[in-house]
Amino acid sequence: ERERERGERVKRDAPQGPIPAGLRGFQGILFGKIADKNADRGTFTLQVQKVGRVWERNRAENAESAVGKSLPVELHRESRLVGQHRQTLEKLNDGDTVEVEVFQMNDGVLSVMELLRKVE
Repeated sequence: ERERERGERVKRDAPQGPIPAGLRGFQGILFGKIADKNADRGTFTLQVQKVGRVWERNRAENAESAVGKSLPVELHRESRLVGQHRQTLEKLNDGDTVEVEVFQMNDGVLSVMELLRKVE
């Protein structure tokens, strides 16, 4: 019951933006620019510039469908690196280019897994 309540709250709080159908089940690395960052919530919008890598367990039919889109991203609260990711996110500014490992696990949002770093 509590899981469901949390899930509904996360959906309501998440930045609204569609994940392209071809990106459902994506697991891999994306490069893009930060926009609409909310460090308190642990969310940001990623303006995707390119797909870095796609993991073997990726289920997305068309990873390239991410390119050119602005996609909602959240820090994955169960990640062992969530504290580190939160610190990184606080230091990032809108327009910074980042490399981020994301999994599409929840509807409408990508979750940061092991990697979130600024790219010079």
